Amino acid sequence: MNFVSVEFFALLGMTLFLLLVVHHRLHNIILLTASYIFYGWWNWRYLPLIIGLSIIDYVCGLAMVDRRNNERKAILVVALSANLLILSYFKYIDLVISSGNSIIAWLNMSIALPLQNVLLPIAISFHTFQSMSYAIDVYRGRTKPVRNLIDYQLFVSLFPMLVAGPIERAAHLLPQVQSVRTIRQHQIAAGLTLILLGFFKKVVIADNLAPIVDSAFNDKTGGGLAIIIATYAFALQIYSGFSGYTDIARGTASLLGFDLIENFRRPYFAVNPGDFWRRWHISLSTWLRDYLYVPLGGNRHGHLRTYFALGLTMVLGGLWHGASWTFVLWGVFHGALLICHRLLFKRRVPSHQGSDDLGLTPARVLKAAIFFQFTCIGWLIFRAQGFDNLHDILVRLGRLDGWTDVSTLNVGLVAICAVTMFCIDAWHAIRFRVFIPLWFKLAALLLMIVAIIVLAPENMNRFIYFQF
Repeated sequence: MNFVSVEFFALLGMTLFLLLVVHHRLHNIILLTASYIFYGWWNWRYLPLIIGLSIIDYVCGLAMVDRRNNERKAILVVALSANLLILSYFKYIDLVISSGNSIIAWLNMSIALPLQNVLLPIAISFHTFQSMSYAIDVYRGRTKPVRNLIDYQLFVSLFPMLVAGPIERAAHLLPQVQSVRTIRQHQIAAGLTLILLGFFKKVVIADNLAPIVDSAFNDKTGGGLAIIIATYAFALQIYSGFSGYTDIARGTASLLGFDLIENFRRPYFAVNPGDFWRRWHISLSTWLRDYLYVPLGGNRHGHLRTYFALGLTMVLGGLWHGASWTFVLWGVFHGALLICHRLLFKRRVPSHQGSDDLGLTPARVLKAAIFFQFTCIGWLIFRAQGFDNLHDILVRLGRLDGWTDVSTLNVGLVAICAVTMFCIDAWHAIRFRVFIPLWFKLAALLLMIVAIIVLAPENMNRFIYFQF
């Protein structure tokens, strides 16, 4: 079931109606049922998989209570192994087999293992990461194990965040699941505004940029300028599409009485690699920091250990996005950026930098513009469909012919979308510091509605992060 569908709004409307008319003790059962309907709409055969994983983590959490440390560690290993084995099989088995076949062919051996062609369960990456964070937090004593199975299943399966996050932590979401929720007027207003903004980003910006990106990256005859324009377009497409999904998810959750964490904080305002990862896909970057980078040693054991932890964390973060070596290369690229920045600038970057958006001095604007180019190089790697496609793209970039073979309309559309996203981000940065008249807010909302109706393409794409 897609957010941009009649079925989704029917499910949301029915859920809201039931929440209004039944006793609050039944609310979590209603929400869990709606979540499983939402997930099962994609492929009902995978419902037992996520239900089974949630039961394993729930039981392991309870089993850690009043145990000795070595016993708790063994139980944690069971929980993590179950999640990682399921994730690895469904997501990476064909990558392992195809890579093995390539090595066998290089050794001039005639053996070839058949690919499994396993259908990837949607949301498996987000679901397993949220489950693993709960198990680790219980083991560390930062979260008390949940006694009610329904509460835990709702925590890992709440349908607004189920498919593409944000990846919630137990300390933030579980108390909301376990408490009696009263939906306030401001939550409804904020939720509807976020949903509308998310649809605008997805339908008007991301979906209209998609043809430019697809044609340039799939067409082997276009020149270098077409690739450059398409790379900028993809940077806008993936940001507007993914942040648009997050807006709809957070808005829907707000209508249901939940507050999901912010997942984006104006990432293209970033001035360096660390600043970017404090702004982009925040729930994933903080997950990688807390559950991978810090356990690997973080910055506590000298520079070499820090660089190793940074590099490995980003490589695994790249691999998390999909079973392709280009995602690994993308992780290597961002890991190299983080390491090089630390080597060049020894002083520690202030942790609050990711929230300081209003210091638009000429120096900061220049730094953000320069680092955005590095971000786009990463997106070019990310978008490539394998190393052969990446090689073709790089060859085309180096060609001198075809630089004029770019539609002026495409360039104008990318520029308009860039200005629009900049205005949206600037609005988020100043909305609590500058008085905005009510009539202006209403006019902006009306303009978004008109734009969605008029500019929505006939064939809308899936949310871009669903594939991960």
